[in-house]
Amino acid sequence: MRIIIWLLILSWPALAADPNVVFILADDMGLGDVRCYTNTEIAPVDSPVATPNIDSIAAAGMRLTNAHSPSAVCSPTRYGVLTGRYAWRSRLKKGVVRAYERALIEPGRSTVGSLFQGAGYHTAAIGKWHLGMNWQDAKGKQTQNKKQVDHNKPILEGPVARGFDYYYGDDIINWGPFRWIENDRALDPKQQPHVPVEVMPTIARKSVAYITQHAASDKPFFLYVPLTAPHAPIVPMKPTPELETTYGYGTLKKYEQFIATVDWTVGQVLKALESSGVRDKTLIVFTADNGVSKNFASLDNISPGYLNGQALRGQKADIWEGGHRIPLLVEWKGQVAAGSTSKEYVELVDFYATMADLLSAEIAADAAEDSYSLLPVLRGKTLDKPLREAGVNHSLNGKFAIRQFDQAGNEWKLIFGYGSGGFSSPKGPNIAPTAKVADLSQLRLYNLTSDPGEKMPLLAEGAAPAMQAKARDLHTLLKRYVASGRSAPRQQAKPE
Repeated sequence: MRIIIWLLILSWPALAADPNVVFILADDMGLGDVRCYTNTEIAPVDSPVATPNIDSIAAAGMRLTNAHSPSAVCSPTRYGVLTGRYAWRSRLKKGVVRAYERALIEPGRSTVGSLFQGAGYHTAAIGKWHLGMNWQDAKGKQTQNKKQVDHNKPILEGPVARGFDYYYGDDIINWGPFRWIENDRALDPKQQPHVPVEVMPTIARKSVAYITQHAASDKPFFLYVPLTAPHAPIVPMKPTPELETTYGYGTLKKYEQFIATVDWTVGQVLKALESSGVRDKTLIVFTADNGVSKNFASLDNISPGYLNGQALRGQKADIWEGGHRIPLLVEWKGQVAAGSTSKEYVELVDFYATMADLLSAEIAADAAEDSYSLLPVLRGKTLDKPLREAGVNHSLNGKFAIRQFDQAGNEWKLIFGYGSGGFSSPKGPNIAPTAKVADLSQLRLYNLTSDPGEKMPLLAEGAAPAMQAKARDLHTLLKRYVASGRSAPRQQAKPE
């Protein structure tokens, strides 16, 4: 009997304590850009380019089909991923962090990085930060004026002050500083040139080097890899025989080559985990920060994605589903069933509580206010009610939506104002979630279960009393979330 138990332990590596964690965040990648989300039960079409490496994570783990970014644009989603808190609770009420803007994550706020550091992990971020850093002028005074910045001065309140032992990246590829940054220093572009077409290969190379180094250590690692693609500028890798063989690279349009570049980069990370012998000991997440930007996508009717055969409405920046419904794949051998799927509604802010659950770490009362643990979902447990009480979506221009499942399984979404609140027309006015709304026809209520394309608003003048009641209930719930400062219940203290 002892021999059998010992063999089971040896054959179940994922149950060993302290798995490595790798979190890969694509930039502006829609459901329809990932092949394992197309030509399935939810989409009737194929994506324009194969994504075999990304798809391998789905094959080895779980594909979540109702996953959402907390915002339809970059910075607020990244804030939510790392803090487990909606960014509209911070100073960033709309828009994104601008070039050379000061740090968005507040000093002293717990992040996923600091959570892992507290559990004895080595932590690294390699790629796009886009959460602000505090720059200095020649006299050592902090400044947000790029003309006054002294790039030879240390950078304050950047990634290494927010839970990461190591950082290498370019902050924001399209806005500057157009330099590589390592830890708290901007590197000399004459010695280490920042060339857009080489950014993704550099992120891949640095990630591989990090994995190779730390896989040999007894200390587990957390690697956060926020990619710069397929966000503009559209700068796919230079052609190689490998790219041609894998993707038919020469026949692809430029944007499609950029999707292939993302998949190739993911492949480099996975190969490094494999060759280092730690893929089976690593929890791997692949996702995106928001939906696709139609200004650059090759096929607008495919890239945002589909839901139950209907094209998603909208795109990046919008409050509609195309703005924040994203791919989310999780691999964890021995814990997440291979080839599994989940329709559970989840958000990227849930990463913090999930990792706290993984580490058996208590969440402080002033941390991760909007985060729920996904471990029960990932482990395939049957839930007697939805994981989340409700979810909140947010657009570029600050438009809110709240969504919730009823007891019959219908998914209701209430948008505060008409229009996209983002890039798509009409943009429409925003209504504050705390405002009194006498005329409900100003809002938009959808039943996503029967109307996933958001084509049939249910609050026109003279709307059915049941629809009016549903809207008022959702409005009341969002007002509570705003007033209370949290949407997730406080974590109960773990027994001694």
